[in-house]
Amino acid sequence: MKQDKQIEFLLVDTTGVNKPAIAAGLAWLADNGGGCVVTPDRRSMENSLEAETDGEFKRLESRLGGYGITLSWKRRGLPYGAKNVVALYMDKEIDEVIQRGNVEKVFFIPWMESEADWFKNAYRPTFVDANDEGELVPVETQPAYESVQDLIPEEQDKILELMARMAAGYGNNLQWREKERFKADLMNFRRAWMALDPEVVLARCTELGMSAEDADEVSSMVKQLKEGHKFRLKRGYEDGWRH
Repeated sequence: MKQDKQIEFLLVDTTGVNKPAIAAGLAWLADNGGGCVVTPDRRSMENSLEAETDGEFKRLESRLGGYGITLSWKRRGLPYGAKNVVALYMDKEIDEVIQRGNVEKVFFIPWMESEADWFKNAYRPTFVDANDEGELVPVETQPAYESVQDLIPEEQDKILELMARMAAGYGNNLQWREKERFKADLMNFRRAWMALDPEVVLARCTELGMSAEDADEVSSMVKQLKEGHKFRLKRGYEDGWRH
């Protein structure tokens, strides 16, 4: 997540079909002056909003537009200009909107537990539910978020922290030079990195503020190393970070 952005994150802690949460999310957007609902694709949008025909979908879209609510998905174009977003059944791809857009509030309605877990780790959202009036309200017991920092040795954690800081200086995009230095560190300190769980590395990169794309790439390199991959190092970057 961008380190300089103050974004309010909300999440309904259930998975699968959740019609009350969708209705409450639309009302939440209307109450906040409008915004955007984003789904993985048009079919997901049609099914979620129960629009069975193209005509029904167009009428629904027109009606929601009267409340300042737009509908979007990747092929149509992700809503980088929206300040309020309902991320409906989205995966980590929604991070692209959060990284590059002007988002101020996001309400997550997850489809799968793995997606919900990633949102919790990445954004530390407030858990909400739809009350009898169809409004989003915080649940009584909020989660106690715990860091995975203690699961990573200090020297390796310093490397991850350094890369997160370097990425933040480039719009939260890890540059190729930093990736090459990391590959060198993986090879120079192979045994230490192989002892780590790639999922723990992913979680740590995420909580350090790396984008979903960068966190995935860094953890994938650790996984490749554990699987026996040998990285070819570019000249001038063989020493990695520790020199």
